[in-house]
This record gives sequence, structure tokens and C-alpha cells, in this order.
Amino acid sequence: RTRARSVVRMKFEDAMCYGHSRVQAKSPYDGASSMLMKREHGLAPPLSPAAPSSPGPHSLSARAFASPHRVSAINCVKSIDRPRLIPLSTDMDSPRQFEYSPHHPEYLAYGTTSGEVGLLNHERNKKVGSSGRLNEHSVLALCWLNTPGNAHRILTGNSIGEIELEDMHHMKQAFIDRNASVRPSPRPPSPRYPPFADLTSLHVNSADSHFITSGYQTHVLLYDLGTAQIVRAFDNIHTKHINVIKFAHSDPNMFVTSSFDREVKMWDVRQPGHTPVFARRSLHGNVMVVFSPDDRRILVSAVDNEIIQYEALDGRLHLRFETRPCNSLENYTRSYYMNGGRHVISGGCKESRVKIYCARDGRFVGEVDLTRDPMLSQSLYVQSLRGDPTHPFEFTVLLSHNPMIYRSHLMKVALIR
Repeated sequence: RTRARSVVRMKFEDAMCYGHSRVQAKSPYDGASSMLMKREHGLAPPLSPAAPSSPGPHSLSARAFASPHRVSAINCVKSIDRPRLIPLSTDMDSPRQFEYSPHHPEYLAYGTTSGEVGLLNHERNKKVGSSGRLNEHSVLALCWLNTPGNAHRILTGNSIGEIELEDMHHMKQAFIDRNASVRPSPRPPSPRYPPFADLTSLHVNSADSHFITSGYQTHVLLYDLGTAQIVRAFDNIHTKHINVIKFAHSDPNMFVTSSFDREVKMWDVRQPGHTPVFARRSLHGNVMVVFSPDDRRILVSAVDNEIIQYEALDGRLHLRFETRPCNSLENYTRSYYMNGGRHVISGGCKESRVKIYCARDGRFVGEVDLTRDPMLSQSLYVQSLRGDPTHPFEFTVLLSHNPMIYRSHLMKVALIR
């Protein structure tokens, strides 16, 4: 049985994972340019090295990123070996949270430790908008709205539970006015939402009809986005605080909660009472949870690099990822999908590297060292990260320092140039 598994893994894993037959090479990059050129013209499947080398700074397995996407054959080999690290310009801001826009691929919204919400054109690496509000309350939660008519709106929540609906167009014009020393135009009218004390997370459903909030509480609240009324409270659904909450991408009624009580639970807002669709338990406290892009699975990240994937339909275990713990209960791990759900990126509060895994079988396929200055390697850590929804081989990381001797900053990583 052991030998059979070894043979299947060696000969067929790439074909199952990426839908292409495996291509053997004499070395990881022997004949790579030729193979990639053929693939560019549809004459050959993606390159797959015979055996990955031991990971080092910026090192990635070439076969990890085999996909149907056509990329530059000339630059592909170089960039897999050494990804581009691009510091994103947020002026003097200190970001605390960020989200890519699902409708405007060039935009990324971020919230700061000083209460401001900024708008960044990450393709041009230029700040283009700002809410203009400054206070001592960090913006901990951001969510772009989903329907085309609301694609310019961003729901935000800060550390004292204040919830605001920002307008991208107004943020851009206000930023231009302030830079020109012109008094900004008044903010467009926005609903006044009841606050959620000690908020850490909020999320809008796919229909933009409702949103849900969680935080340092054991309950969550369901709001009507249009009327600003609380329509339902899910009381005492966990025994410890609920760090992250997410709606499904396509179903406006299904959401999932992750808590430091080590449980993750799926909910249906149409069901009465407080009985979840299913509940699953991790070995450590859960830091976050997210649906896969196709809503087939949920990805759970628990303390110290525990990453688990479940079937969203019934909660069956799909796989546990091949991770290596840091043996620290302060290593708060966060993981997200990348490359259309084919891969998973993960980082923790005790590490300055982002690890990349195959979402099909949980294999570790490479890592990116984000340390640009060796003197800061001990203080730098990954606070959050997101895969770019438009560019399959790019993601952005929120980097912070412990102790906080420098401002946090956003770093864009391009795996293929």
C-alpha cells in the first residue's frame, strides 16, 4: 500500500492537480525555456521538475504554478526562482487591513491604525483616494460590496465598533481636493449603523442585502444593509471570541464563523434557532476562515500553522495541509486562496515568509522570504495577506514589526513577471 501511494504520487499527482500530463526534465530548469515556449503556443503541457530543491529565500517549485494560463515564457523561469517584491505606496499611512476590489482590478482599499480608509491603485502603485477621517481607532474590517450597482462602495468597521459605508468616487475626489488645498465636497448620505462593540470582522452577502459582524464577543449580528437595522442576533454560538466571519461568494444565506474556542461553524440565516449546519474542531484556536472561490470548500487557519480544508456542503474533512509549526501559541496564522483556488498562501505572526501550498492535496510547494533588510528579519512578520483575484500569480502581504519600531506596510509579490 505504501509503495502504491508512492507510485501514484510520483507519476500522477500533477496530472490530477492541474489537468495536464507530467513532463520529466533532467533538472528543475533543464530545457525550461524550450518547454515554456512550446506551451506558449499550445504545443506542450507545463514544465514539471523531477524533484524540487530544498527551499531557500524566494525559492519556489516550478511545477507549483503549472496552469492553463498563458504567461511570458521568457521571464517565467527567472521569476519563479526569484519573485518580484514591490513595496506599495500608502504615503505615511500605517495599514491595518486591506481588500482587493472584485470589480475594479486596479484598486485596493486599506484601513489604517489612525482610522483612515485609503484607496490605492496597486497597478500604478499610487494612492488615489482617502476617506479623510483620522482618529485613534484602527480600521479592522473592510468589505467591498458585490453587485454592479454597488461596486464603488466599501463597508468598514473600526476597533470600537463604528460601521461606515464609504464611497470610492467621493474618496477619490476628496483626495484630489485636499491635495489641491480645496475644501472637499460633503460626504454622500450614508445609513447610520448601530455599532458592534469590540468588532474584528464584518462581511457583506453576495446580494448586498445584509451584512454580519463579529468580534471579541460570543455572538454575531445580522444587519440589513439598506435600512441599517439589526434583523437578527446569533447569541452564544461560540464560547470564545469570534475572530472572523464570512459569507459565501454566491449564496447570500450561508456564512461561516471561526472562533478561538477551536470551532468553526457553518450557518444558514433561513434556519431558525442557533443550530449550525455543521461544526468542526481544530487542535488550536481558529484565527480565520474563508470560502474557496467556487464555494465548494472552506479553508480554516488555526494558531501555529494549522491549516485545514473542509467540504462546504457537509463539513467533511478534505485535507490537512503539510505545515510545519513554530511551536508558539502567538503564531496567529492566516491563509487565503490564490490562483483561482488552485493554491493557498499562508503566513503567521512569528514568520517573515509566505508559504504556498497546493489546494488539491495540501503539498508544500514553495515559500517567499519577504525580508529585504537582514537586520529586520527578527522583527518582521506577516499580519495579513490576500491573493490577487485578477492576476493569478500575484498576492499582497501586510507586514508589521514586533516591537513596532517601524510602520506597517503593504508588499506586493509577483511570482511571474
